[in-house]
Amino acid sequence: MKDFEPTEFEALGIVIKVPIRRRNATASNVPKGEGGSKSVRRIARIVRRSPEVMVKISGRAKGFNHLREHLNYITRNGELAAETADGGLVEGRLAVRDVAEAWWRSRGSEVDQRRQNSSETVNMVLSMPKNTDRDKFAEGARRFAARTFAGNYDYLVVEHRDTDHPHVHLTIRTRGEDGVRLNPRKAELQAWREALAEELRAQGVEAEATPRRTRGVVQKPKRQAIKYLDMRNASRVQRAKVVEALRELQKRTAAGEKPWEEATRYRQGQIRKAWAGLADRFEKEGGEGVVLAREIRGFVAAMPPVETERDAMRRTVAGQLKARQTPLGR
Repeated sequence: MKDFEPTEFEALGIVIKVPIRRRNATASNVPKGEGGSKSVRRIARIVRRSPEVMVKISGRAKGFNHLREHLNYITRNGELAAETADGGLVEGRLAVRDVAEAWWRSRGSEVDQRRQNSSETVNMVLSMPKNTDRDKFAEGARRFAARTFAGNYDYLVVEHRDTDHPHVHLTIRTRGEDGVRLNPRKAELQAWREALAEELRAQGVEAEATPRRTRGVVQKPKRQAIKYLDMRNASRVQRAKVVEALRELQKRTAAGEKPWEEATRYRQGQIRKAWAGLADRFEKEGGEGVVLAREIRGFVAAMPPVETERDAMRRTVAGQLKARQTPLGR
């Protein structure tokens, strides 16, 4: 099958490019197994729903005490070994404390010029769904950290095996050797996801890093604590959304579409249209393309309905109101 130009993926919400901090990578340090028709293979992984990697910022350490406590937490007070940017191991509580003190002492001359609440670290969790090979995942995560941050940022990477899904904690010092502070944005986090997925595939682990919108997912997953609309358990923000939805229903007034909701629906329409066009293209090529075209159409057909968070809130509250108005025994 013919390959695609990188720009052809933009309508799908996918950007095929060399991830941030990997643009100067040489042939010797690019993961194996990524050559050839890279874009076609990625389409196949997406529509066949390869396991998605997660790269999540879990917090930031501010001040020495917070820094020390966080390093104690990820190493379980020194019981778990941590790997450093130069490949060394930090083992034992005293060694963990030494790292915290060394990082704190070497903050540089910029300390007096910074705000007191500036972050000393960016704390991340890298994970994959359960049943992923833990050893291969850990190796891929270590390689991702080394290729992405070593040489400029100090870090500790610690594997945890106390949950049913494999994950590692990656704590990176915000101050780089080049003087640039680490402050990742959405685009950089996505680039890191893609880089981690590449490293995992190089270890033989099926992995992908697709944006939610590409898979037809509009709403972000909610934390368990605010997942339900029970007013007693809802967060302040969630409660306000419920009240707003309730008022709209009770007044029976048309609130009109919010600009961002219209944009969401339009973007999803374009994405699904692009997938359909891609299926047509593969089908015309024949051969293996026909199979992939069928898989693409099945993938699109299984996408969830385009429902924004406000839409879901209205629907849920409407159902609750209807249930309350239904007489007993009916």
